[in-house]
Amino acid sequence: MFRATAFATLFAPTVVFAQAIPQDVNDLAQAMLIDEMVEVMRLEGLAYGDQIAQDMFGGTPPADWQGRVSAIYDTQTITAAIMDGFAEALMGEDLGPILAFYNSDPGQTIAGLEYAAREARLDPDVEQASIESAALASMEQTPRIEQIEGLIAANDLIETNVVAAMNFNYAFYLGLVEGGAFGGNISEEQILADVWGQEEAIRTQTGEWFYSFYHMALQPLEDADVETYVAFAQSDAGRTLDQALVAGFEPVFIEISRNLGRTVGDLLTVQDL
Repeated sequence: MFRATAFATLFAPTVVFAQAIPQDVNDLAQAMLIDEMVEVMRLEGLAYGDQIAQDMFGGTPPADWQGRVSAIYDTQTITAAIMDGFAEALMGEDLGPILAFYNSDPGQTIAGLEYAAREARLDPDVEQASIESAALASMEQTPRIEQIEGLIAANDLIETNVVAAMNFNYAFYLGLVEGGAFGGNISEEQILADVWGQEEAIRTQTGEWFYSFYHMALQPLEDADVETYVAFAQSDAGRTLDQALVAGFEPVFIEISRNLGRTVGDLLTVQDL
């Protein structure tokens, strides 16, 4: 699953999909709980906005910062944009095997467990505990960790998400410049150097996130059900789905990152006046 830093709904969202989205793609999104996951991503984004405020405004952001961040993470706008990219990537593909998996008992259970884990990890203490648990399991190289390794490797999730995270950071810098930060005194070469300088840390954090997330989310499952999940991820259908998720989520979160940067730059410029 793509980590966008990739789903029972807490806020019972009403998501308005674009009219052009085929019914089978909407059915798949419903089975995967994509609208519910976007709600969690919004909460993650609001928490990230608090972190940005600490880093960029000394912990005391302008009065309208939270309102602007909330508008950037509007769930209906995000979901509609994701679905457009998702549907376009799946155009002409046979969704039968993908729908069959997510409408099966294991598929529905896995979708629910992944959503519940992501929601629970909004609590920093829960997230830290999951990281420590996965680290211990990795040191012991438990059978479940071996299964998770297969799941992550099936679609090269770490590399895909490292690239995405670096694209997000680059977009944030561009937004800062567009918003007037640095007084225009920063070159593209400087931006790229700073983004590439974060690669090792991003790779470490991404690996830590995926191992701890899957170790927590899949913990209730029997090994046979996890093996079914790994087999699906390794199949042509699983790879098609993963590529479509990247196509749906990544451009949206690149734009979100740019908008966040632009907002920070604008507010910093106003503060300096």
